[in-house]
Amino acid sequence: MNWRDSALNHAKAIAPKESCGLVVNYDGVEVYWECRNIAEIDDCFVIHPADWAEAEDTGVIIAVIHSHGSNSPEPSDMDIKSCKRSKLPWYILSADKGEWRSCFP
Repeated sequence: MNWRDSALNHAKAIAPKESCGLVVNYDGVEVYWECRNIAEIDDCFVIHPADWAEAEDTGVIIAVIHSHGSNSPEPSDMDIKSCKRSKLPWYILSADKGEWRSCFP
């Protein structure tokens, strides 16, 4: 199973709440690092700081991933701004359609 499959399974499991995670390079292998979404509403995400820190301590964070529940995976204006601020690629997926989009800083 690759990181995209793992991220899609995570998104489907918690839809309609947005899932969130990271792609981490761990010993030369890119893995999906499932994170807890601590946002108080379903249609946004906030990665739990402890999850981010643990991923960072384990390997190199190379991307941010989140789902858009049953909505289009098109990046929102906030996604684009946050992507630029993070200086990491963002991958966004539709949990119900399995479609992916991306944005880059």
